[in-house]
Amino acid sequence: MKKEVNKEFTHFDFHYTVDFLKLAYSFFKNA
Repeated sequence: MKKEVNKEFTHFDFHYTVDFLKLAYSFFKNA
């Protein structure tokens, strides 16, 4: 069960990282 939760958290963290990179790229592109 611990492994399953850890996998979910990693996917969640990855999704947030991708969103942050997209936001940063858009910000610098428009700057």
